[in-house]
Amino acid sequence: MSVCDGEKRERCPDLRGTRGRAVVIGAAPAICGADLIVPDDFVAVCDGGLKYAIDAAIPFGLLVGDFDSYRGELPELAEGTELIRLPAEKDDTDIGFAVKVLLERGFRDFLILGGVGGRLDHTMGNISVAAEVAACGGVCRLTGDVEGAMLLVFRDRTVQLSPRKGSFVSIFPWGCECAVVTASGFKYPLLHGEVSARTTLGVSNEFSACFFDGSDVGPMPFITAESGTVVVLIN
Repeated sequence: MSVCDGEKRERCPDLRGTRGRAVVIGAAPAICGADLIVPDDFVAVCDGGLKYAIDAAIPFGLLVGDFDSYRGELPELAEGTELIRLPAEKDDTDIGFAVKVLLERGFRDFLILGGVGGRLDHTMGNISVAAEVAACGGVCRLTGDVEGAMLLVFRDRTVQLSPRKGSFVSIFPWGCECAVVTASGFKYPLLHGEVSARTTLGVSNEFSACFFDGSDVGPMPFITAESGTVVVLIN
């Protein structure tokens, strides 16, 4: 299966934005974020994430997995739902495979529920999957087991954030020595700042107090990844 990578992403501009948002449900022990799903989303469920989808009554159009983490018989699937069974021994995780399929089908906006939390190796793997989305010109959001916490992974774009009092926002480079970032609307703004993989410069920023003290508020907070892939953690 051919998928865009960092060197090839210029070859597939015709696919960018041709579909809506894809929601991929993973199998982290505790999952938050069902309230983030909207009717127009295309939902794919991976292996153990099926229990969460069933319990939360989330309709889905794609089911992927080797089903080593889902216990019990598979339920009868709704008409039109696609099932892809995977071998137990494979190069991709279930989430990684599902995202590859959806990238091939033109999705560039992703939300991964249950992508953070549980096994650390799977969390790191899911961030790597999100970085592949970024390399293909997209943006990927990941939720875990804490309400309101989210990871965003992107490059070569600006992402606007909604200010939340008491939240911390941290920025890390991913897959590169440093990323060049502009961040506005924060207590500690950055203008073409270099965020290195070997420092903690990007840790624990806060939204500007002007959003909460009745000041004359300007534009909403935003982060621009000018070069390099960034992981933005909001908690």
